[in-house]
Amino acid sequence: MPPSPNEPQKPGPQGSGGPPAGGPGPGGQPPRPKRNTATWLVVAVIVVLLSMVLTQGTIRGQQLTFDKLALYVKQDLVVPDSVVLEDARIIAELKPNTPGIQKQGDRPTTVWVEIGAEGTNYYREQLQALGTGWRE
Repeated sequence: MPPSPNEPQKPGPQGSGGPPAGGPGPGGQPPRPKRNTATWLVVAVIVVLLSMVLTQGTIRGQQLTFDKLALYVKQDLVVPDSVVLEDARIIAELKPNTPGIQKQGDRPTTVWVEIGAEGTNYYREQLQALGTGWRE
């Protein structure tokens, strides 16, 4: 005998083509998928990788003028062998507690000078005249 319309239907055996067991979630809505740990781990890795890509190439530290850097070189406040001449900037490390520079504790502070790519030879000569060593 067929079930009456008022009688609730029981789920059929697995694979029988009957309705799925468990039924709808609260309020008649379908059940929400559970987010597992692997999903959150993948999201965290993506966020970390994006932040690394977006911050790559940026220099932490303080921007100076070349004249200010030259003054620090003359006062022997630059860490030896820390000056790097790049295409568009000069990077150096100043000794801890250098006056006029934001303190980084007991660590040297990174500073940089923005230069134009066409001025690299000029600044190479200026660094040589200051008597400081540098690398490229």
